[in-house]
Amino acid sequence: MSAKHTFNLQSQDKQRALPRRIIIGQQDSEPLPHLLLKVLAYVLFYRPRLQLESNLDRDNIPFVPDLVELDYELRPKFWIECGECSLNKLHKLAVKLPDTEFWVIKPSFHEAEDLRLAMIKDQFPKQN
Repeated sequence: MSAKHTFNLQSQDKQRALPRRIIIGQQDSEPLPHLLLKVLAYVLFYRPRLQLESNLDRDNIPFVPDLVELDYELRPKFWIECGECSLNKLHKLAVKLPDTEFWVIKPSFHEAEDLRLAMIKDQFPKQN
């Protein structure tokens, strides 16, 4: 791990309380914009059981989500990918976790639109 970043959070909305602080480790190969997307996603989608980069230790899911919320049976019910995320990865996740809500956070509108158009072109999710 190359660095740890501490973010002090504060919410003016009493209905949407945030934790006072989160600490996120930045890996050597992780660019700072990716780390900032994770912080943004954490604040936007905050839920009390939202976790950062939890290794799910499941043989059938070879991916580590940027953010995830697990249900009471420890299955992912909410999954967020930040930055780069291939259609192939999204297809695999959709097949392995059909009941999970997925979000992909991109650094720009244009990148999000490119992904949306690629999903439409690929007829995502595939209909069987």
